[in-house]
Amino acid sequence: MALGVIVVIILAKSLGSTGFGMFSIVMGIVYVGGAFFEPRMQDIAAKLFWNFENFDNNSQQERTNICNLLALDCLGKTIPLLILSILSIFLSKINSLPENYFLVIIFAALANYLTKAGAGLSVGILRVVGRSDVYAFFILLELLIRLSTIILFIYFSKFDVVHAIAALMFSGVCANIGQWLWLYINIPQVKADTRVWSSRGLFEGFREFRRLFFVNIGISISELTAKDLDVVIIAPFFMAEAVGVYKMGKTMVMFVWKTVDPLSLALMPEIAKLAAQFKFDRIRKLVFQTSVGILFISTCMSVALYLMLLNFGTLILDPSFSTLPSLLPFMLFGIIISSPLIWGHPLTVALNRVDITLVGSFIGLIVGIASFLILVPALQLKGAGIAWAITFVVNFGYVAAASINLLNGEKRKFDAKSD
Repeated sequence: MALGVIVVIILAKSLGSTGFGMFSIVMGIVYVGGAFFEPRMQDIAAKLFWNFENFDNNSQQERTNICNLLALDCLGKTIPLLILSILSIFLSKINSLPENYFLVIIFAALANYLTKAGAGLSVGILRVVGRSDVYAFFILLELLIRLSTIILFIYFSKFDVVHAIAALMFSGVCANIGQWLWLYINIPQVKADTRVWSSRGLFEGFREFRRLFFVNIGISISELTAKDLDVVIIAPFFMAEAVGVYKMGKTMVMFVWKTVDPLSLALMPEIAKLAAQFKFDRIRKLVFQTSVGILFISTCMSVALYLMLLNFGTLILDPSFSTLPSLLPFMLFGIIISSPLIWGHPLTVALNRVDITLVGSFIGLIVGIASFLILVPALQLKGAGIAWAITFVVNFGYVAAASINLLNGEKRKFDAKSD
């Protein structure tokens, strides 16, 4: 995560707030478009191949299933690529991008396709075989390649948005191909015989996981704000410079969030164990202690981040980001309020009600869109920061409240049976 922030800082410092804003708008359009066909293949792979290591190395069926998923992912992701290419002129004009920037949108859509097609499936297989360390290695490798490419571009040419997208594409493609090569070399079950594969088998196999497929697309759509829908919404209201400042603010506060968010994964097995043992009072105690601890951590990190950018922001970034400290307090407040509630999702999983998380994401998305559309015209950049905070608070607040209500209901049922 720290290396990712360094990459973004170097990118922002090289492009300036205006160039960084145009880069953010273009990539925001591409990421939002791609989210409408993001079936989270890593989850589907986990469901279909949970016993992957015990498959017969000569089992053609499982190899065919891998081919089916890979083909479906690659074919499906051409849909947003084609749609974005067709709408590129309109999208460029509505966001007041420079003339001929529709070509940059097409290039970015192609870059996103090449870096994402098949990547989710390879990640899913790596997790199934217990090699998340390989996935982590390729994440680090991708960031290092991107950073090196950006530095080379800066040194040998006049760095601009196209160079930034090219660096993103090159590093992403290297990581994507690298993951598949590692699987092909080290996991025999991945070596499919494409001669026996057919498109008919693809559609027949799709029936097996179509429900999860469409549910996952729904989850991806519900997370649009995290995938830069907010940037796409505010772009028509601001000059590119202001968009760049907003995007940098979002990047900085997400550094705080991603520092505490992994704690939810650590909580999941503990809460699940207590729920299975019907120790509901212990769950309440754990939830309270976790909330207090995370509130302290996120508050300290938020204050430290704000003071650092207030005093050294223009030195670290660029003078054109001088308005960033006035935006950060609103966004950091959303993090401070939301982060102590990250136990909500692990609790819904433990109580077999993960649908609550999906509902919370959609409620946060709808409230967030409304907040941006109302507050941005009225309060400009500060309104964008407040709207972003509202989106986070509503999402995690709903999930936490609903999961606690569910926990209380389960406790009443258990107490009634005990009596």
